[in-house]
Amino acid sequence: MSSLNYKIDLKEYSGARFPEIDYFDGDFDLLQEEIDNFNSEIEWDAMWDVPTAKERLAKGWHFLVLKLEGKIRGWHWLEPEAKHTHNLYINKNYRGKNWGYKINMSTIKIGEDIGLDFILCRADDWNIPSIIGKEKVGYKLVSQ
Repeated sequence: MSSLNYKIDLKEYSGARFPEIDYFDGDFDLLQEEIDNFNSEIEWDAMWDVPTAKERLAKGWHFLVLKLEGKIRGWHWLEPEAKHTHNLYINKNYRGKNWGYKINMSTIKIGEDIGLDFILCRADDWNIPSIIGKEKVGYKLVSQ
């Protein structure tokens, strides 16, 4: 397995915001529920936890969540200093409904709003939906 590195130039592409996607409101119990759900459906050794989320937030990372039916159903991190996104996730029951596109667009909009000129991201080569989603919003492959 290898990673593909992508970049989007925010001078060429604009993001958008959606009402279901907003900054994390600090409800760590709700977050833990979806982390537990994530861990039940995806085996990933590098999965972060609530203490890591708190550390990232304290360092100034931006954390967008998809909230549907009163529950967190997805998320995406933006690390502004590194100009890098991390850990895009959409709950399996909500995939295929354009939420990945919308959370990507929301993250791009946040990048614009905070004055970034570009954003980097990484996708595993086996994760075709992630690759398609990144390219759909304007990310370009920069290296493998």
